[in-house]
Amino acid sequence: MMIVLVHELGHFLCAILLNIPVDKICLYPFGGISKFKNKINIPLKHEFLILIMGPLTQIIFMLVIKNYLPFTYQEIFLIYNRNILMFNLLPVYPLDGGKLFNILLAFRMSYRKSFQSSLFFSLLVVLFLFVFLLKDMKLNLFLLILLLLFRIYEEYKRRKVYQEKFLLERYLEPNHFKKRCRVEKVTEFRRDYQHIVKGSTRYYTEKEVLEKKFHHHKNMI
Repeated sequence: MMIVLVHELGHFLCAILLNIPVDKICLYPFGGISKFKNKINIPLKHEFLILIMGPLTQIIFMLVIKNYLPFTYQEIFLIYNRNILMFNLLPVYPLDGGKLFNILLAFRMSYRKSFQSSLFFSLLVVLFLFVFLLKDMKLNLFLLILLLLFRIYEEYKRRKVYQEKFLLERYLEPNHFKKRCRVEKVTEFRRDYQHIVKGSTRYYTEKEVLEKKFHHHKNMI
């Protein structure tokens, strides 16, 4: 629990420094999670820093314990720390490694494509782990793999909700990203970019397209 708390405090402190609202830190028997009130459309570099500070803080904590704070069960403690760190950096969403992989994809892909690609890759990694560990599979590993599969499935079911939230945020709070790109539909919208949308007769601004989309939904309601 101490290792997990230190890890989550790394995320927490970095978020505070970047003025990202923090809701709470939850600790569970199988790990922990920092819940933020941040929006999807925060700069990618900010989200990257928040994510990477968890593992980095954990590594620093491990080095301090190893070199300056010896105690009776230090070796077991360091093994737990290393195992938790390696597990959390697996490229499986929603672990930190999976989220970092998603961010790297988002630098080159649309929000929708990067998210779905990271989920597909996560599924492949978990299935590979299952096959690789099948011969020596223990109950705790089996349950852990089932939990990861369940979380991937849950995130996949929410993919359309996340996409709508991504677009709604941009509609309600227009951003001021300096980079621009031309697209043909809203599903090609990317993070950190303003968009020009190609129509049948002319180009439309992102604001015009989103106003039409959400004004239509409002009228339907």
